[in-house]
Amino acid sequence: MVRRFVLLICVLGCQETVHDEPDVQVSAPQAAAKAAEVVAEHAGEATSDNTQEPEVAKVADESVEDPIPSKAEIEALVDEFEHTPFDGRARFVLDEQLYRDEFVTCYMDADETQIAGYLKSSVLSVKRAGKPQHFIAAVRRRFEEGFARTPVKTMYFVETKNGLKLDWGATTGFNPVSFAGWRAGGGDSITLRVNAQLGDFVTPAYSNARFSLVIIGCEEEFGDIEGYFTGYAGKGTDIGIQVFELLKDGQKHQLTLKLKNSNWDNAIAASIDAVVSDSWCF
Repeated sequence: MVRRFVLLICVLGCQETVHDEPDVQVSAPQAAAKAAEVVAEHAGEATSDNTQEPEVAKVADESVEDPIPSKAEIEALVDEFEHTPFDGRARFVLDEQLYRDEFVTCYMDADETQIAGYLKSSVLSVKRAGKPQHFIAAVRRRFEEGFARTPVKTMYFVETKNGLKLDWGATTGFNPVSFAGWRAGGGDSITLRVNAQLGDFVTPAYSNARFSLVIIGCEEEFGDIEGYFTGYAGKGTDIGIQVFELLKDGQKHQLTLKLKNSNWDNAIAASIDAVVSDSWCF
């Protein structure tokens, strides 16, 4: 007598497989081993029949950064801005109200005839400014003979829902309160946009500690302000090391610094509490 048993294998949609076996007693472990052999055999056949790798779902890379504006786009904005009279430029900037409130101060020494002498801008480089949709561009503006020459200028731009805008406050180095105004008012701290450069000038109040300090000269740029002061940070401290690394090439750099009042009478100096930004974008 031959006993027929049916081994059901559900691998890759296989049908029932019927096997004729002699009438022998089969233990549970033997049956399990036999089933495993059949499964492995069918799996091997399926792999050989279909060598194509399974598709892997593509996951969107959420870390992709915003595209950088083209040089042509920035040049078009700068050219339109420069060809427009001073009192009509607010529509090109990020903070229109700031421009309306401050443009007279910024351009008090500018001549409207300079607008007629403006030729064209040329963008030398563009990079991200450390904040989403904020960008820094090195721009050279050309004028006709006889008009003021402007060297390569660092300009800041922001991509908005209404298109590319000039961050006029950052571009001009605007500070709501000047260094002199802060010292006169006696506040504990202030954040300022400055042109910073390593220096060696020490006020009398710091003279005994000059070799333990990182000394930088700081200059405000906005409008006709000639605000120059000295900033200090301890050598070997986190802030001292950070400042030195940013300025060690000896050149002027645009920095945004948080300063603490030194509380020394008539001292044109302040302690550097933090580097808020390594640019004028913050």
